[in-house]
Amino acid sequence: GYENRYAWVRRGVDVLLDGAEQNPDTTDLTWMTARFIGRKIGDSDERAAYRQLFSQDERLHERIAKIIDVERARSPDKKVDNWLVAKLLFEHCVDRHAKSRASSTIPPVLFFSRPAATQARYAQALSESGHWNEALQAWKEAEQLHDELGERTILVGTSMRIRLDDLESRLAKFGPNDTSVKQLQAARRRIQYDYWLMRCQLEQSAKVQLARKLSQEAAEHARRSESRMAYDLYRQSLQALSEVHKQRPAQMSLFAGDFQHVAAGYRKVAEQLAETDEQPLASILDLIEQSQPVSMFPLLDLQSPGEGDGTFRK
Repeated sequence: GYENRYAWVRRGVDVLLDGAEQNPDTTDLTWMTARFIGRKIGDSDERAAYRQLFSQDERLHERIAKIIDVERARSPDKKVDNWLVAKLLFEHCVDRHAKSRASSTIPPVLFFSRPAATQARYAQALSESGHWNEALQAWKEAEQLHDELGERTILVGTSMRIRLDDLESRLAKFGPNDTSVKQLQAARRRIQYDYWLMRCQLEQSAKVQLARKLSQEAAEHARRSESRMAYDLYRQSLQALSEVHKQRPAQMSLFAGDFQHVAAGYRKVAEQLAETDEQPLASILDLIEQSQPVSMFPLLDLQSPGEGDGTFRK
């Protein structure tokens, strides 16, 4: 069952925490613990069960509380949230580096970007669980953290220091073949900076919030076999997304893959009802179905071909 599989995940967390305790001069293993808690618990196929089991794992909470204030990691339902724990652990690593210059072999652009990224994933989890007001506030905080990240001076390669927000000005001043421009572009791609900043902004818009609420209501009706109500709500959700696309086509094109579940749900109930008229939703359906959802994890690999790691040490 889920409990047995979660026990292996928890064992992995324990191993990483053991390593962190045995190597106090580096933040690497604490950082990897945060990454593991985010990825293995919050982004797995079993995430609903794992997140619930993690929230009840008092023994692990007690151990993590030696590093961070676990009380700050409680979600609106008062449960310890894996995304908030991961964020606080990442922030702990950043603070240790600032105060003691603790060494790390994590590429700096990854090292400094994770608090913002995990805040965004926490906001996403709140949205998925229907905590709409709290999700809105969480997206605002995620946007602020991405803005702060864009202003931070970060080492890339072996000696070059960049600010992610300087791309436009450097591109205008030096052109696309400049080394610093290429490094900036590579760094932004590696952490999907443009996507996540854009998403933090769009998730706060009334239309996207409406689309998410309607699609969740539609899914609930579909689970109760209330196909007609589900069909109507899915259409309203897709119409709201179509309006977002008309207003912000470039941004929505990047974002569309995140709504594949809406298109799939709509297709399923439409088939049940023998509804074949897709107008005026054909274009937004095509966009969604031809897009791929973006994960925070594919670019978290610690090796990046052709890119200097820019590691920093004491």
